[in-house]
Amino acid sequence: MHQRAVGLFAILATFAFAGPLAGQRPIIGVGIGGGVILGSQLVEHGFTATIDGEQQRLIQQVDLNETAVFSAHVEWYATSRLALRVHGAWGGGDLEVATRLEGAGSDEATFETGAGDVSISAYDIGISFWPWAPNTVGFAPFITVGIGRFSYDFGSIDNTPFFQATGERSEQAFLIGVGADLSLWRSLTLRVEAVNHLVDSPLRSSDFATISDPRDRGFGDGVSNVRLVIGGHVYFPFIADGVQD
Repeated sequence: MHQRAVGLFAILATFAFAGPLAGQRPIIGVGIGGGVILGSQLVEHGFTATIDGEQQRLIQQVDLNETAVFSAHVEWYATSRLALRVHGAWGGGDLEVATRLEGAGSDEATFETGAGDVSISAYDIGISFWPWAPNTVGFAPFITVGIGRFSYDFGSIDNTPFFQATGERSEQAFLIGVGADLSLWRSLTLRVEAVNHLVDSPLRSSDFATISDPRDRGFGDGVSNVRLVIGGHVYFPFIADGVQD
């Protein structure tokens, strides 16, 4: 399980940096965690098919179900309240495809099927800002913005007649999120985070067997991949209080 959660977080980061913390501020922070990417709609498109001898307009929606992820990050604190951050997340989930008659609103009019497993990976770099300097208060909220790549690997998708996505699709991501550190012991904190990865849909018209118009709605629309993570974070206080911002 990701190397036993990276050696039980390197034995609680060598006892949470055992030196006294009074009068110091952090320069480096590292952390790992686990969580979920909430279910998201990847695409919705329309097409025409013959049903019972009649031409019918159908709507097809492809959703990524909730996806468990492992997360890791490193931060460098340029000031006591501003950090440059590098982050990665990896996990796996599955796709759900729903097809319905256009204009139908009831569950009975919708046909759903699973399309297979999808591997997820995300890599990004960004900036985090703390209104109150981290490791100086018991509860330190922060906001994060950044850019990166968000990848979907459709290698395990079933080769169905209607859905034929294959291989890895990587999209540029814009990130915005909020989080907080809850002080536990010395420089060890419990970190909770909610981050939205905004990307273009990884699916194209060629991924579907029946498309009435490649310019139909859905392809190229934005996708919100909201990542919720809880884990441990350790600050490394190397700078004395005389260098406070």
